[in-house]
Amino acid sequence: MVVVMAMVVVMVMLMAMSVVLMMVVVMIVVVVVAMSVIVAMVLLMVVVMEVVIVVAMSVVVVMVLVMVVVMVMAMSEVVVMVVVMSSNHVKKIYRCQ
Repeated sequence: MVVVMAMVVVMVMLMAMSVVLMMVVVMIVVVVVAMSVIVAMVLLMVVVMEVVIVVAMSVVVVMVLVMVVVMVMAMSEVVVMVVVMSSNHVKKIYRCQ
């Protein structure tokens, strides 16, 4: 009887140890998977941030180019207006003479 009880106790202890080991292994696997997922998320965030920064930079460059073109167009308009006004003024002066 004592030997049987000792065997049962040893078996229960082994079962408990195996269960604990399984739990530890599962916990380690879960932690590793979570870490890899977090690392992947961080990498994705970095890539997305780089893409967003590049897109924003290109948009800013395009906006600056558009502003420069608009400024040049406005300047040419002003120059044309000044030329037309001065030519009209000269014509008026000639008429007055």
